[in-house]
Amino acid sequence: MPKKAKDIFVICPFQVFTQPLSMLQIEKAIKLMDDFHFEVFRTYVKNRSKRSYYPLALIDVISRDARVAQDSEELYRKTYGETAPDERAMKKLFQLAHYTFRLTSFLAVNYPDYLQHNVTRVQHFFNTGQPEEAANLLSMALEIAEKIEDHDTELKLRSISMQKEVLQESARQARPHHERIAQLLGWKQDLNSLLLHLHNYFNAKGKPEQDMQLQPHLDFFSQYFEHEVFALRIISRFGACYARYYVKSRSFYSKGTLQELQAIERELQ
Repeated sequence: MPKKAKDIFVICPFQVFTQPLSMLQIEKAIKLMDDFHFEVFRTYVKNRSKRSYYPLALIDVISRDARVAQDSEELYRKTYGETAPDERAMKKLFQLAHYTFRLTSFLAVNYPDYLQHNVTRVQHFFNTGQPEEAANLLSMALEIAEKIEDHDTELKLRSISMQKEVLQESARQARPHHERIAQLLGWKQDLNSLLLHLHNYFNAKGKPEQDMQLQPHLDFFSQYFEHEVFALRIISRFGACYARYYVKSRSFYSKGTLQELQAIERELQ
């Protein structure tokens, strides 16, 4: 068997990893699912896509073997049953892949830890003398965890990466992981502060204090309105609306508040 990735590419459309290869994000997501979450996701796609067969067809032709990368043209032919795809046809595949990847939000919402088992998979590859497989799986898992804002999984994967670099005495390579971990921990602290603020001051079964001032709470929530983390943006915006409702502010019944609540609902969906 040839050892160079380009040689393997010439031989067949399925490539055994010898270095990180470009894959569609939906390919990576499928490879990172265990059997349970894959079946849950497949059932969801099947029930949702009754008008269009293609999202289900795409995930069914994607290899779930993390060590195998598939050529995009081959995926197109197997998904659409057409040969010799041109640029326009490939664009159609990429649009389908983007749409199907977005459907994985169902897992992110209902099974937020669905990537966690990959931490053990990466460790197993390292511990059994398969560093290339470990590195490729680690790279895929980091990308998808970051994409879906699974910060808990990303933290564990970053720690593995950092430890690997330290053991190899590559301090320069370890530094970005240290910096990212610090950023992730800061975001987790921000999220905890938001939730704690809501629980401390806006008990759903309680009543506001007589002298409770609305503006300090709005100022607190507003610092996260434009945050790069989706959860922080949404919770802070909801918190501001709920604070208006809780203290029975007349501003809660304004058109602007209704529009904001509708926008929050759209983004959550």
